[in-house]
Amino acid sequence: MKRRINLHIKSISLTLSVDDKEEHLYRQAQRMVNDSFDDFATNHHSKSIEEIWSHTAFRLALNYCQLLEHADLNPVLEKIDDINQQITDLLTEDQEHTPD
Repeated sequence: MKRRINLHIKSISLTLSVDDKEEHLYRQAQRMVNDSFDDFATNHHSKSIEEIWSHTAFRLALNYCQLLEHADLNPVLEKIDDINQQITDLLTEDQEHTPD
């Protein structure tokens, strides 16, 4: 079921229609954006608002790209584990059938 929620990204209010099951993700994203902005702004007082927003957007996009890269490796790692298990099984079978 959809519901309307209000999010606050710094001085901007956003009203969005979101799935009930995903509301927590939207709230988490709101916190991440605000925290990232505040972190950079606190450490870079002389930067313009545009520079702070650009850095915030870049940092969050980079985090997203890093997550995608790691997510893409999971099926490969699982396949490697399967292959390793098959090799171990074959070696064990071979040792059991090898005369002493």
